[in-house]
Amino acid sequence: MAHLFKINNVDAATYGLMFLQGTYKELLKLAKRKPGVETNWNDENGTERDDEQTVFESRILNIPVLLKGNDTADYIAKLQAFKELIETAGYFNFKAYGINRQYTLLYSDVSNWQDYGSIASFNLVLIDDYPATITPID
Repeated sequence: MAHLFKINNVDAATYGLMFLQGTYKELLKLAKRKPGVETNWNDENGTERDDEQTVFESRILNIPVLLKGNDTADYIAKLQAFKELIETAGYFNFKAYGINRQYTLLYSDVSNWQDYGSIASFNLVLIDDYPATITPID
């Protein structure tokens, strides 16, 4: 899956990134619906809900990633380049060609970091503040 993803129009492989099994599942998962206007009448069963406007919570995505260098020096260079990109980008464009979708995402965190010398595996925690937007890749 390495060449099927771009970050700000740069192939993810440039940063040594490979997106692992579970990436598409995270990208395609549904967002939680925000509660709308509700009225709980004392003299009626249940709750009356206004369903005319549907809005959603932001999605928290846990994307499984492998970052690999050809050797230790290459690994450090790719890790540093990725770190500079992701920590300073603000919102960034993420293209997933395998599902013909692009997303506007925001970096939040990294979890489950495992470093093996010239390889690291981790979950890239991203925020999708536009969960109802479906944008095909141009």
